[in-house]
Amino acid sequence: MSSKFAAAATQPAALAAASELALRGNAVDAVCAGVLAAAAEDPSVLFGPLHVLVTGPGFGVRCIDGRLRQPGLGAPRPRGFVEKDEIPDAARVAIPALPAAVATALSMFGTVTAKRAFASALDALERKHPRRALLEALAREGPSVLAKDPFADALTTAFGRLAGGVMTADDLRAPRAPAEPCAIENGGAFAPFAEDVAHGELHAVCAADRRGGVAVACYEIAREGFAIESLGVIAPLRAEPVMRGVRRIEPGAPLPCASSVCLVATDTDQFDIAAGFTGDGATKRARELAAAVVRGTALEAALKSLGSGVGVLETDRGVRAYSLTP
Repeated sequence: MSSKFAAAATQPAALAAASELALRGNAVDAVCAGVLAAAAEDPSVLFGPLHVLVTGPGFGVRCIDGRLRQPGLGAPRPRGFVEKDEIPDAARVAIPALPAAVATALSMFGTVTAKRAFASALDALERKHPRRALLEALAREGPSVLAKDPFADALTTAFGRLAGGVMTADDLRAPRAPAEPCAIENGGAFAPFAEDVAHGELHAVCAADRRGGVAVACYEIAREGFAIESLGVIAPLRAEPVMRGVRRIEPGAPLPCASSVCLVATDTDQFDIAAGFTGDGATKRARELAAAVVRGTALEAALKSLGSGVGVLETDRGVRAYSLTP
């Protein structure tokens, strides 16, 4: 059945939030609401990586880059660890850019306020939950709030020099999430920086609207992380510790990130499909779906053949959503 909007997601909470906001906003608003709902549900999402592929009238075909960043801005290079050292988890925690990516998506391509985009996520948490307080602050002040106390103090205390890490206040002020051109390959649009190996459990939320907007976001649930009880979050262990005698990764540099999402152009020569996958082989299946659709396979059939995926299709007759998840 076709409608004026459609949303699909690999997690129920993300789907519910995206579907609700699609009624009031556009495709980009919907996927942002879905990601934020996932961040309310799982403590490791908010400080993990995110990227959002968007297309539509006046948008181009863009990827919003919310990869994690290497810490250490404004700090002298530490002496570094040697191989026999037990490296503390604090040295492996990266700088989150998901809040900045959501802010970029909403400000450049969305139609609703941050308050509205965060509403479903906030409703999912009890008023006294520490992650709700963090999400409320992000909705009110944007990603720069991470550089302010009590959030900055909690993060630099847990992951700064005294804890064996290198995180600084400069790190927390620095993250930006640029909207760069997607990598276009054989009729598909992909994140221009993706690697094949996922560090966490990949998930996707996608949406389309009758105005021609199509968007899909890829986020992760961490397999391992450092719990920050005062903030109610888990920080994934993704930064590269500084090793003695080894050239360090430049502070502020984006860290490798896998992708399980794509945009696809049908025979109309416009990108009118968004799709994403979860589970084993999700990164490979996104490219396989794009190739299958370009060869003429219908989106629903392609999803059925690949499994554990979701997609949306925008046409002149309306918008459809497909979900084949466990």
